Amino acid sequence: MKTIIIFMWLVSTGYIISTNEKNEGRNMYTVILPNDKVYENAYKQEIFKWIRTGEFKYNDFKYEK
Repeated sequence: MKTIIIFMWLVSTGYIISTNEKNEGRNMYTVILPNDKVYENAYKQEIFKWIRTGEFKYNDFKYEK
């Protein structure tokens, strides 16, 4: 639950932006960090893992509902 709240806060502050694109039915996002790092075409599951661990890593997550 805390991860979802943090995700929504990051969306509302502009750190996470929906690209309005989908890949295999999954929404894609761009993550913009204060240190000018940008992660493009990230899945929500990748962003959730980054929020929980503090380390961003692209993964080809299987689609999970």
